[in-house]
Amino acid sequence: QLAALHFLLTHDPTSTNDADLRLHWDAEAGDLVNPYLEDPSLLFAYEIDVANEEVWIRSKGGARADRALAASETYLGLNREELRRERYVHLSQLIMLRKLLSYVLPDAAREEGLGEVRRMQRAQEPYAGMRRYFAAEWGLPT
Repeated sequence: QLAALHFLLTHDPTSTNDADLRLHWDAEAGDLVNPYLEDPSLLFAYEIDVANEEVWIRSKGGARADRALAASETYLGLNREELRRERYVHLSQLIMLRKLLSYVLPDAAREEGLGEVRRMQRAQEPYAGMRRYFAAEWGLPT
């Protein structure tokens, strides 16, 4: 009985495919975001609190985004203080580059700065989604 229950509750990753996983995910209608099947950037926005040196994650609006944010805050602590402050630290690097790029720079220096802006948004970089969000908001390359 336990083996049968285990089969119902878990999937063997070697015997499934993306379409099967998507079918199960959609049927569950869970509140948490699965970043492999959903694009979090369509659900979440960021808000800078300069006075407290924090960056909050907010809902972009709509029932799905509101549910995703509420669940992420409840179960993952998405907006806990240490993460808000850590986001700000990582965003401050992009803020500084934005300021520097607003000056007239030699072409080589400008290209190097823009290259760093792009590098900061790579998938393997911490807080890349947040940096992509603000780069797009500020008209920087994404």
